[in-house]
Amino acid sequence: MTFSKRRWLAAIVLLAIGCFLGWKYRKVVLYSTFILFRGSPCNVYDVATAKANLITGDEVQDVLRSKSHRLQADPAGYELWETPDGRYWDVSAHTVISVLSEQARDIYTNRPYQTIRPGDVVFDCGASIGVFTRKALKAGASKVVAVEPSPDSFECLRRNFAEEIRAGKVVAVRKGVFDHEGRLAFTDNRDGPMGNHGVWPY
Repeated sequence: MTFSKRRWLAAIVLLAIGCFLGWKYRKVVLYSTFILFRGSPCNVYDVATAKANLITGDEVQDVLRSKSHRLQADPAGYELWETPDGRYWDVSAHTVISVLSEQARDIYTNRPYQTIRPGDVVFDCGASIGVFTRKALKAGASKVVAVEPSPDSFECLRRNFAEEIRAGKVVAVRKGVFDHEGRLAFTDNRDGPMGNHGVWPY
């Protein structure tokens, strides 16, 4: 059994113990889980607050949806939306509202070590239509390298930052990000671009 599997098994056991002992021992279970997952990319704080973030995300999306409206659609199926964060081309209203909600909640910059400082060069990997790209530029990034493999999302990204691309402040790269060079099968779901994904053929 790998170390990762052992950690998850231990987490399940700790959860079962916590349920058995009752609510008054919750701190012991939480601290034990924290120690167990220390150094993991998905830390206990993120796990513990995930449900609250989803609820908050729904509330934020409702507000954003009420303050956004479609300005136009073109024959290629792209839509231009007016939002509280400016205008965005997209292929789906659901996508633009979802990614705006994520950035309104600072999902990438809510830790001291995840801040953007003036003059930084920022890599936006999986840039989608560029909501985080715009946020990074507003925070003072000197350049954003926006990487997006989806043809539709990339076209929207290109439209949304045409001026910045010409000025060299945004470098748009139509590729995916992986740990080595190669080709992956890519699922491009136009009806729900946030579900786009690559699959490595193991």
